[in-house]
Amino acid sequence: MVVITGSNGFTGAYLSKYIKEIDRKSFNIGIDIQNESLNPCIDRYFSTYEFYKFRKMIINTDDSVKIFHLGGLIGKCDLSELIEANVLWTLRYLEVYKELKKPECFINVGSSAEYGKQPNELLNERLVPNPVSNYGLSKQLQSQLTRFIGLNSKGYVICTRTFNLIGPGLSKSLVVGKLVNEFLAVSSGKKDFIEIGRLDSYRDFIDVRDVVKYYYLISETKPPVEFLNIATGKSHSIEEIMNIISRIIAIEPRIQQYSNIEYHGDIDIQKADISYLEFLYPEIKCREISESITEMIDYERR
Repeated sequence: MVVITGSNGFTGAYLSKYIKEIDRKSFNIGIDIQNESLNPCIDRYFSTYEFYKFRKMIINTDDSVKIFHLGGLIGKCDLSELIEANVLWTLRYLEVYKELKKPECFINVGSSAEYGKQPNELLNERLVPNPVSNYGLSKQLQSQLTRFIGLNSKGYVICTRTFNLIGPGLSKSLVVGKLVNEFLAVSSGKKDFIEIGRLDSYRDFIDVRDVVKYYYLISETKPPVEFLNIATGKSHSIEEIMNIISRIIAIEPRIQQYSNIEYHGDIDIQKADISYLEFLYPEIKCREISESITEMIDYERR
């Protein structure tokens, strides 16, 4: 039995689909904030308002249970909101996990934002987190809570530190999703220019379809680590992303940078050390960023 929190979300949709492709008999349980499931690969769904109904059902099952904890809040939100969504809700799921008859694994999806500012550009799992945003702090607290409870759990528990997602259907609130949609709007004549913030920041982008493969393999192999980077080990600037989109769509739009770009608390460069990830799963070859962006553009055009 598989539980996916945040099952209506971007990663939840891809993960549940991938699990069904691997194992058609898998019984996928989804939980999210909406009143109904938006995900065709979920076999039974609970809204977060039905949490106690979900809890009663899951702790009484005799099946082994995998929990993929994807749900939470992202973005520039108040710290109190982020703590509620990313820490307190994680505690609720962890407490359920401790009550299961056959807990198989609890995979907590963390974020590269937990690293924050570091003296090294190459980020490895041994670094002490130093978040510089409310979101990063909430995710660090979430991971530490998961680790603490995991030490006293009879099931397997791990925290990923997942870097910047891309892929078809990516939210327009995230930078690559926004850029794809802005370029297409200019291409179709709906806009005259592209609006963007910093062009000189570098991030490690990874396709969500590769990410969910890693999550599934982790649930199967259960590597003996507490934290694990999920990334490509390559860093690309926002300007480079724009050049790739420009080349694919074959336009060179006028660029307008925000006049109030905020540099305080921003990270110049993020690049993951994935040496252990590659050691564990050498069979996974992540998509090149140009391939992912091409498919994102095709998705939006359809």
